[in-house]
Amino acid sequence: MKDKLIVGGNIGETLTGKSLADGSVCIYFNEEIAFMLAQERVTKLKHDGGFVEASKVALNSISRDLHDVDMLIVSTCCEQERIPGLQNIYPNAKIVSCNHHLSHAIGVHCLSGFDKSLVCVFDGGGNVFGNSSSPDWWKGQREQHSYFLIDGDGFLKIDDDFSEPFDMGFGEIYRAFTKYLGLGSSENAGKLMALSGFGSIHEFADLDIFSINDQGQLTSSIRYTNEFGPKDVERIISSFLASLNVPEVSLSGKGVSSMRTAHLAAWVQHQLQYAMERKIRFLHNKYKVNNICITGGVGFNCKANGHLLRKLPEINFFVSPFSGDIGQSLGNVCFGIYKETGKIFSQKVNNTYLGTSTSIEVDEIKRFVSSNCNGKVVTINELDNIFHDVSKLLAEYKVGAIHQGRSEVGPRALGNRSILARTDCKAIKDRINYIKNRELYMPLAPVTFEDIAHKHFHLHKNFDYSFMTAAVIAKETNDNLGAVKHVDNSARIQVIPRNEDVPIAKILSQYEKLGYEPILTNTSFNPHGLPISESPQDALKYFLDMDLDFLALDNVLLTKTNDTERKNIVSEGIVCSERFYNISISELASIASAMSGYGVVDRSYFNLYEIYAKWFIEGRKITTIRFKKSKIERIESSILSLFTNKSFDDDVNVSYLMEVHVSKVVYKKYTELDEIDALNDGFNSLAELKDALLKIYGPELRNGFVSIYFISPANSAKISPRYSAS
Repeated sequence: MKDKLIVGGNIGETLTGKSLADGSVCIYFNEEIAFMLAQERVTKLKHDGGFVEASKVALNSISRDLHDVDMLIVSTCCEQERIPGLQNIYPNAKIVSCNHHLSHAIGVHCLSGFDKSLVCVFDGGGNVFGNSSSPDWWKGQREQHSYFLIDGDGFLKIDDDFSEPFDMGFGEIYRAFTKYLGLGSSENAGKLMALSGFGSIHEFADLDIFSINDQGQLTSSIRYTNEFGPKDVERIISSFLASLNVPEVSLSGKGVSSMRTAHLAAWVQHQLQYAMERKIRFLHNKYKVNNICITGGVGFNCKANGHLLRKLPEINFFVSPFSGDIGQSLGNVCFGIYKETGKIFSQKVNNTYLGTSTSIEVDEIKRFVSSNCNGKVVTINELDNIFHDVSKLLAEYKVGAIHQGRSEVGPRALGNRSILARTDCKAIKDRINYIKNRELYMPLAPVTFEDIAHKHFHLHKNFDYSFMTAAVIAKETNDNLGAVKHVDNSARIQVIPRNEDVPIAKILSQYEKLGYEPILTNTSFNPHGLPISESPQDALKYFLDMDLDFLALDNVLLTKTNDTERKNIVSEGIVCSERFYNISISELASIASAMSGYGVVDRSYFNLYEIYAKWFIEGRKITTIRFKKSKIERIESSILSLFTNKSFDDDVNVSYLMEVHVSKVVYKKYTELDEIDALNDGFNSLAELKDALLKIYGPELRNGFVSIYFISPANSAKISPRYSAS
């Protein structure tokens, strides 16, 4: 195999014309996986299918071309396994096909480092069985969940679920609820996962989406029909909920501002991870294999993966860093190697830096910036130790991008094509989500060293956290991780070995040398709707188009001033802080000045009307919302006195109640308050909250900013949030 050049790729369109997403290419050369690249990184079309254009770039990177390919292995989806007509493009290649789910399975085993593993392919689809050429793929037998035993000598399929006509498995049902709840298509499944953290499953405690029998077979009563297919999932979910006597979510009640949406999201997430747990328990008990791999599109559900780690600590898990169809090209290459050698290839990796690595001269950078800066003031400097300068900027609460070395494969940026920032202020999360045009409730990931990760989070002892594939739960420590802890106290962590010779480890080390704990926020370097930065030209364009403070491009540091952008963020009402009582008057005054004439005022206590104090004591109320005309507030301490009075009209007979701890302060426009704010404040609806606030503060409130204080008793156990994930 030493001289063999093997290429794997996945087809971009079925024979019936259905477009297939997330194409990629993988190259095996010199007896190793030498290169992987998603098609979208070349065509600049998010989730683009096919692989030919990517293969040209990949082959050129190893000084080869299409004529040099010895073997090409391809896979498809939503149709029968087949060999496409590609001989004219790869004229000297032996072309072989690989089954879709087998490709997923062999690919994840290859990366896991396990000698033997039980692989669970939890997917939204796969190949169609039999001879059907119908475009209505859901009406035939097909792959959705498949289970394999794999070792160095081969593979054996041992089970499947949801393979009968009209069945809907984990991936299809999660996609259906994502669309039903007004969050978009399957590409937005992460929104449902994030939103689930705000909800409660209490209303649905006795209701199931999935069931499993004594033989370990999973089933669900959510199914396609002859009348309703994939384009009708909203009607399918509506009918299913009606069968359970669950009230319909009205069109006006859908979306992120509705707690009804959050509760349903929490239930769907709970049902998914509980069903995964039960299936894996069954397989583990039956086959006695302690190494279990997770792949397929559902493998991107990091909350479910984290649940498995907590509930099944005796199992060694590995989750593919590219569980979706971008990983097909790797599995196809591994299948090709198996066809040639009779052995299952294995290449344990610590990162996914398998893409392009291109450089650019500083003069070309200057020309690009000069032609595209649109009046922005950009400073460009070549540096000997760029990571030191990046760390200093991060310490100053700057938000910037990193474009270093080879690109990562898959949807997660792991430090070479990343946006980085501090973790100790929730305002950072809001600012980055604003920059990337993402919903403000979407979480960001922390990246840190292993010892720091263990300090702040509960980690599974035998799991590889290098790839952001599992959510962990934060410990109850005063850790100042407001930018990376989700509302349910979870985080999708990336852990880096201290001795790893990669840019992100060097940045963390330099940051630590400056006296800061080495933990940062990490998200992908791309604007909304575009692929992650691949080339230096991508990086420069993205930097100039996005409201970032700096770009570290190889050894060149670009910085720009973003005063206008900061004022815009403040005017949008998303300035907030985990620790406003530690912010100086001058710092707070600068924020206030950006709010067009706002001043700063100190708050030294709270006064609550008796009914609201009662809600607070009962745990119904975890915030108090305040307004001062043309002022923003600064609290004198994290511990303040709470007083109460008898009625709305009584401002004289005030009684001391207790000391309260202020854990967070959030600023918002009154007009941007939402249902979650109302429920946190003890009200049953946003309308009730706004009515109460207007009665207290009058019509001036309508055009003003409010301060939302998150409070809990300082001298007793914390009151649990009213709406927390189960």
